[in-house]
Amino acid sequence: MVRDGLVIDYGGAVDLLTAMKKRVECSLGRELTHAASGFSPEVSQAEVRATANVVEVSGMRCETLIDEPTGGTHFSLVISGSLGIRFEEVEELKKPPSQQTRFFPFIRPVMEKGGSTVERHLRGVKVNSITFVGGSCAFPSMAQVLQEVIGILSYVPK
Repeated sequence: MVRDGLVIDYGGAVDLLTAMKKRVECSLGRELTHAASGFSPEVSQAEVRATANVVEVSGMRCETLIDEPTGGTHFSLVISGSLGIRFEEVEELKKPPSQQTRFFPFIRPVMEKGGSTVERHLRGVKVNSITFVGGSCAFPSMAQVLQEVIGILSYVPK
């Protein structure tokens, strides 16, 4: 599995991605051959390469490696600084949906910054839609904010 941009269970990550790939292929009715992988800014090059290897072993060519533009750590840092709450406390406080609604005004600019980074990386590339994944996507209105900034139909998993 992968946590905070690090592959902590290589076999589990490959199995999970392979199963996800098969489900998407069945849904789309076509084979997925290429993908991109994201990584956290703090990780080593070896860890970055490990995420690409997971993509490739699951049967897709890893087209690019992208420095993740948004994420839970960034959200926690902004909330912590804005409210003067310890980072570790925010990590737990931000999980319940009622708290996510409360914290949304603080993290919307982080979402927008992430969206502008994605938009910059996609300039000149035809993309019909984007699905964003990760724990941060649980925040309400994430897809809507990203879609507003990027200008491409955006989804987050349920």
